[in-house]
Amino acid sequence: MQTYVSKNLFNSLELEQAKGKVFKDEIQHSRIRKNLSSLENNEKLFIIKQDRKSYSLTKQVDFWDLLKPLLQPPLLFDFPDQIDLYKPLRGYQQQGISWLANNSSALLADEMGTGKTVQTVNALRLLFRQGKIKSALIICPAAVLGSIELSVETEKPEGWSGHFYLWAPELFVKVIIGSKKKRELAWKMLVHLYITTYDTIRNDLSENLLTDLNKFDCVILDEAQIIKNRNTSRFKAIRKLQSQYRWALTGTPIENSIEDIKSIFEFIHPGLFNARVDYSHHEIRSMIDPYMLRRLKKDVLKELPEKIYQEDWLELDSEQQDAYDKALNIGRQKIKTSLNHEGEVKTHIFTLIEELKQICNFAKNKNTSPKTERMFEYIETIIANDQKVVIFSQYLQQGVDKIAILLKQKNINFVMYKGGLTGKQRDQAINDFRSKLDVNVFLGTTKAVGVGITLTEASYLIHFDQLWNPTQMQQAEDRVHRIGQDKNITIYSFWMKGTIEERIKKKLIEKRLLIENIIDSLAVDVQEEYITIEEWLDILDIRTIQDTNVNLAREKSITLRQEDQRIQQKLAGLQKQYDLLSEKINVIRETLVTTSSTVQKFDLEKQLEKAELERTQLEQQMEVFEDKLQAN
Repeated sequence: MQTYVSKNLFNSLELEQAKGKVFKDEIQHSRIRKNLSSLENNEKLFIIKQDRKSYSLTKQVDFWDLLKPLLQPPLLFDFPDQIDLYKPLRGYQQQGISWLANNSSALLADEMGTGKTVQTVNALRLLFRQGKIKSALIICPAAVLGSIELSVETEKPEGWSGHFYLWAPELFVKVIIGSKKKRELAWKMLVHLYITTYDTIRNDLSENLLTDLNKFDCVILDEAQIIKNRNTSRFKAIRKLQSQYRWALTGTPIENSIEDIKSIFEFIHPGLFNARVDYSHHEIRSMIDPYMLRRLKKDVLKELPEKIYQEDWLELDSEQQDAYDKALNIGRQKIKTSLNHEGEVKTHIFTLIEELKQICNFAKNKNTSPKTERMFEYIETIIANDQKVVIFSQYLQQGVDKIAILLKQKNINFVMYKGGLTGKQRDQAINDFRSKLDVNVFLGTTKAVGVGITLTEASYLIHFDQLWNPTQMQQAEDRVHRIGQDKNITIYSFWMKGTIEERIKKKLIEKRLLIENIIDSLAVDVQEEYITIEEWLDILDIRTIQDTNVNLAREKSITLRQEDQRIQQKLAGLQKQYDLLSEKINVIRETLVTTSSTVQKFDLEKQLEKAELERTQLEQQMEVFEDKLQAN
């Protein structure tokens, strides 16, 4: 037998070259994140420069960068010292993370100041590491896009980009802002997370800068009450986006009506509500309950300091009173002459209310008022005790601008936060208020400071004037009263006696009932509250010849509306029974076709006859109720 020796025994083996990428030391990076206060200024500047470079448009994110989350160890939240967590999580936050990660349609409606951003960031990390998503989009107000630079300087996560920098270093993030060309290039970058604003996503979809509607596995709406109006271009643009996971975040699910919650769910769970059905409050709560998680601060943050409210009721000075009476008389005349034109009368009503509210702040040609006198009494005491205060006004010219003039005259150091500031100016204002001991006053418009930012360095807050929407006032207060606050918060509210402010206060209380009862305690019998023209006329103390007839008509209208609601509820119940019977009839008929048993056919025919009779009776009942509805 001849022996053969294989030639390849003398050839050297060629090993497959290992493929991959060496990432920087994650442990070292985690230590840096957790100990920013130990860094020198030059070291912080180096981190900021590196970050800017890594997020530039020239940064090439390769396959291994995108794969990086999958290569990480499992993400666990039970151990406070785990290297992957920037800070220990609270128990309710761990529950929120797990709940989000296990729900593709979710509304995280925790009260403001409980850490919805932290929960969302970590839920996304979990999904990325499990390989369930490869890309995500966060849509938020411009004020909370965030700043990594400010996060490094203040050692606190600022906005969305700051949270991802400190909490999720394994994820590559791109903030979509800037020029049209820059945004177009940014959308084409391969990263894990894209962060942009509501207006930017609307514009970029309409201008075809973003064309791939299936680009994102997860879309998240922050401050989701922004899309409460389904007729806006913002809402319509966002509804075009397709994704497996749809999350919405808001601490105020309802600002004015339960229609707000329906709009949010049109994004979260399209088709959940039938536009033609008038649901009861109980039905709405039952339908949204599986998709909504809401926890209140008083239940989950028992260690959070107390909020102490004080209302200061002041009187108009002589100049204000003269201006107020004159404006009220002129306004009333305009309203009375336009009572037969609904659109015109509404315009006159709201124009008058705004004018009266601004006079309650200042007489037109004066920079001082009873409100400023009381405000400086508080400010002087606050500064003397080395404390800080946040002052809110809804107005520019008749609010923050005049207050700013007075602060300068008294040589009080302050920062101003209002619309029109650049992102850098906003960040600088926040940083100066936090870090400079001699800056004791943060002055801002309620709308500009209403969401996102954290001002826990302050222990006092002054509402210089009042919004009639209580949830927006609550949003403003929660800039100060949130996680990280270790002092009791004193909140002063300035009201003017015998004015429109006093009359509207009653409506404030009534409107607050909506969110407390529908979303929180969910009383079934609470009705939606709208301020009608008649109610505004009553607030403005406008009496007309038609008042008696209007009141009678209003009472009749209320009775008919209540009757209509009862009929619609009965119709909805009958319709459900009808649909179930129709489904049952179809099943019986299909079974009749396929069965060969004579006995079974006889039994099925009897069932069919009975079901059809019941359905006919239901049709007759529905016709009766529909006739009543038509008659009303």
